[in-house]
Amino acid sequence: MARQPRAFRRTAHDPEFPWADPSCTRCGNCKAQYVRDLRARGFRVVFVGDGLSDRCGARAADTVFARASLWEWCLREGVGARPFVDFGALREDEAA
Repeated sequence: MARQPRAFRRTAHDPEFPWADPSCTRCGNCKAQYVRDLRARGFRVVFVGDGLSDRCGARAADTVFARASLWEWCLREGVGARPFVDFGALREDEAA
């Protein structure tokens, strides 16, 4: 992910969130907006994530592969997900 854009002022700099989703108050770049857009255009979305910034996207996706703290969160929140270790394992899962 790219570095956070900042607006520089004479005495300070303020973070800007140009990719924020107005319907989400938690994320500066809510991944769910991209998932919803792809689904609306007829795509089946497979979401792969590992942390806090992936939660909204995981809720909106058709299929979720999760690890680390996202996996634990999915289990607690009842979000259907499959665990993964690395991208090699995802390729093997896709081939099966």
